[in-house]
Amino acid sequence: MVVVPAFAAIAVIATTFSLGQWQLRRAEEKSAILQSRELAAKQTPIKLNAATLGVVNANELAQKRVSIDGVLENDQSVFIDNRSYNGRAGFHVITPMKLVGAERRILVLRGWIERDIKDVTRAPQLKPFEAVTVAGLVELSLGKSFDLTQLRSVDPSGMPVPAKTQKIWQQFDPKPYGVWSGLVVMPFIVRQTSDLND
Repeated sequence: MVVVPAFAAIAVIATTFSLGQWQLRRAEEKSAILQSRELAAKQTPIKLNAATLGVVNANELAQKRVSIDGVLENDQSVFIDNRSYNGRAGFHVITPMKLVGAERRILVLRGWIERDIKDVTRAPQLKPFEAVTVAGLVELSLGKSFDLTQLRSVDPSGMPVPAKTQKIWQQFDPKPYGVWSGLVVMPFIVRQTSDLND
């Protein structure tokens, strides 16, 4: 019965080859993202304000540097779970920003914050701000995420809207966030690159 081991060997080789191809595609994607971020870092930031929000095209802003002035609304922040930094567990923090004279909010990915290891269900406290200027890079989404309950990658735009009291999310997309918060939000995220000492 040499046939069974031969089929098993072929299956292992095919699986290994497929995983290798997947890793190469991911490396190419990450390289392309890095190149576009390096190119964007050399550009003059586009100033977004109440007047430009009504005419701006989100697709044309993708991967471009922007600068926005407004107030970060910490009470409407959500925390995207399972984000590690230097081997420590934490969250990505997303906060809406209200611009002067504008009803629409711009969602700002402010960075990473460590989770409370004594109470993993507790959302972090954020430093309050008055008016600030945020510079960053526009992204249309945070991309697909891996859902442990479904054991596959999922598109966050189709995620169910979390309960209003739920501040810790597994995935993020502007559309469900708008429903959750009751705010009118722009269909993109600004990944903050400026330092607010927070």
